[in-house]
Parts: sequence; C-alpha cells; structure tokens
Amino acid sequence: MNRALITRVFLLFIVISPRVSPKSKTITHELEFLESIGHQPIATLSMQQAVDIAMEHRPDLQAYDHYIEASKMAARQAWSGYLPAINFTSNQIAYKGTSGSTNTTTMSAQQLLYSFAGPQEFYRRAKKNTAVVEFLSEAAKKTVRCEVEKAFLHSWLLQNQYKFFQSLQVSTQKLYDQAVHRDKLDLLNRTDYLNETSNYAINTANVYSYKDDSNIAQRKLEFLMGKPLKLSINMHENTNPLETTRLEWDSTREIVLQPIETYYQYALQYRPEIKQGLKKIGIQKDSERIARRTQLPTVSLVATAGRQPACSEIADPFYLGREFYSYGAVFSWNIFDGLLSYFKTNEAHENMIKEILNNQQLINAIKSEVETAFYTLSKSLTQLKAQNVDYTRAKNDFEFKQQELEIGDISHVEFEVAQTEWQKSHFAWVTSYIDVAIKERDLLFAAGYPPELG
Repeated sequence: MNRALITRVFLLFIVISPRVSPKSKTITHELEFLESIGHQPIATLSMQQAVDIAMEHRPDLQAYDHYIEASKMAARQAWSGYLPAINFTSNQIAYKGTSGSTNTTTMSAQQLLYSFAGPQEFYRRAKKNTAVVEFLSEAAKKTVRCEVEKAFLHSWLLQNQYKFFQSLQVSTQKLYDQAVHRDKLDLLNRTDYLNETSNYAINTANVYSYKDDSNIAQRKLEFLMGKPLKLSINMHENTNPLETTRLEWDSTREIVLQPIETYYQYALQYRPEIKQGLKKIGIQKDSERIARRTQLPTVSLVATAGRQPACSEIADPFYLGREFYSYGAVFSWNIFDGLLSYFKTNEAHENMIKEILNNQQLINAIKSEVETAFYTLSKSLTQLKAQNVDYTRAKNDFEFKQQELEIGDISHVEFEVAQTEWQKSHFAWVTSYIDVAIKERDLLFAAGYPPELG
C-alpha cells in the first residue's frame, strides 16, 4: 500500500484550469483539495461557519444583548409612570415627659391621568434609545464579521501555501547539498558558493517564518471567533502536517465590481451607523418637546386614608383616636420655573443640530470609505489580471521542463528547481487572489454588507 495512505498525509494538488471569463476577460485558475483514500476526512470549517461561531461565542457581542435588554427595561420604566403609586407609612411617636407613644398609620395612592411631558413622551424617547443600542449592536456584528472573514482568508492562504514551502524546504536543501559537494571537488568558485549559502539561509528562514506566520494567523482567527481551533501546520518531518482543521473557501468565485454609485446606495440603506444617527436626532427632538411641555398642566388623582390613635394626655378614656381620609383631583400647572424649561429646550435644540451635522459628516465619511475600498479593490483586480497571465506562462515553462527531464536533457535537481519556480508563481497568484478577496470584504463592509451582494 502507498506509504502516503498509511501515514494519512493529506495531499494538496493544484489543478490548473485556464479559463477566460466573458465578463472580466481574464484567466482564472482553480485550486482543489483531494483527500487520500482509505481514511476518515479531517474537520472542515467554512467562512460562514467561522462567522456564525464568532456571533455565538464572542463575549463583546453577548454583552450587547444585555445592553439591549437593559435599554428595553428603561423604556418600560418610563411607561410605568402611568401605573398607580401606593405608599404605606407608619410613624411611632414618643412625647417628652410621657411614658407612652402613639402610632400614626397612613396609606396614600396617586394616579397620573395625563401629563404633556409625562411617561408617554419619555417612553417614546426611550424606545429610540433602544433602537440606537440595537443599531450599535448591528454595527459591531458587521465589524466582527469583516474581521473574521479577513482573518479566515489569511489563514486559508497560509494553509494553501504549505505545499510551496514544503517544496521550497526540500529543493533548498538539495541545492545546498549539491553546492557543498561541488565545493569539495573544487567545481564551484568562492563567490558562487557564498551565493548558494546565502540563498540557503534566506530560504530556510522563510520556511520557519512561514510556520510562525501560520501560528499568528491561527491565534488571531481563534481570538476573533472566540473559540480555539486546530489550524497549526507543522513543518517538521515525521508528522501529519495537514491533519488539522481544513478551511474551505470557494477560490473559483469570480469577483466583479458593480458601479460605484451602487455601493453608495447600499451604504445609505444598510450601514447601521446612519440609522443610528437618525435615531439620535429623534431623541434630541423628543428631549426638546419634553422640555417645552414641562410648562403645560398635569392632572392626577390622589387619595389618602389613615388612623391616628389617642394621645395619653387626653383624659377621656373612651377616646380611641381618629381616622381620616381624603381624595380628589390635583391640577398642577408650572407657570414659571425660573427659565429652567427654557434653557433645557434650547439645550436639546442645540444637541439636535449637533446630531444632524454629525450624521451628515458620518454620511460623508462612509462615502469616502466606499470610494477608498472601491478603488483599492479595482487596483487589486488589475494586478490579479497580470498575475494570471504570469501564472499561465510559468505553468507552460514547467511543462517544458518536464519534457526535457523525460528525454534526459536536464537533471532531477534542475527539474525540481523549475518546479519550485512554478510553485513560486502559484504562490504569487494565490497571494494576489486572496488580496483581492480581502479588499472585496472591505468594500462589502463599507457598503453595509448588502444582502443583494451575498
């Protein structure tokens, strides 16, 4: 049986399929994972699953849920002003020069009938504040989504670069061993030997830097998801380096830019910060109305009942005290409050103007974000087109070296060098494609992740 099957090594094959897209007129390439036969597949993780895990496990996102509930309770608290208020009071009073004491018991109730600046106004304002918190939570979730997706793509890139660095490690060692052998036979001058030694040191450092980069990317993705994963790729021998969580992402999906005006419209519709700004404007409008209405009348119903026992100084032994009660309607009108409501009205009005201007500045800033993300993605797409052409050229050169190896014109070492050069071109193409994908996530985030674009 094949040794690779016994050791359960997960092989990575690069399937090259040049294709000209009718929309972009650029060559694209496919990259596929093929599983070894005869063993169980390893765990997989898609980008959407990574985002879903983050939404479920991130403590900061969970905190927003409680923040929203607390805001809802504040709204209900405002509305509770229309519920009756009942108060029970019991006073024990001792008089100077006497041995006894008296107890006075009172129960009072008050029911607000209507107030122009009453609970209904505070409830309306509190509901808008709850909406502000909900939009704040939505914005945080979209930010987390963007961070997780970009970290996922970076980790995916590193996983797909494993084949290249593995080949680089092998070819670097062979070239160095060859240089040492030729140097011993005096077939290599001092300058060439030092160049080969330098290349060996640089490539070896790159291999081990790749391992560190993989660990850094794994830790970042785990932090953003709020859950640990097994993503480490071990470059040492006698291990199963790919027996880990495999990141799945469609690398064949074509990325096509829409007109920039489309992203403007999406941002105005789906960015929660803009909706949050509108609610803040509404809150200040409510505050201004409440401050103005504090000078309008308030109507309430009140009732009081109680019992006051006899004092010990009263001579009549049959006097047991007295009971009392009262009820009626209270009409209250704040005719003049020392200009307090006037200053509060002006304060709320100025805050409203401030929120209007802040929201306008926010719209301008979001428009700038969309423009920057749009043109950055456009630039990366242009670079990817050039990289696609270079990748096709490198593939053709590699196939030519294969033919030369078959007829004996080149050695295995020279063939492996050519193979490494081809894989370098693949390395550059994958890196460029991931850069485009990350820039696309930035543009989607700037546009508010419109569902029309997925």
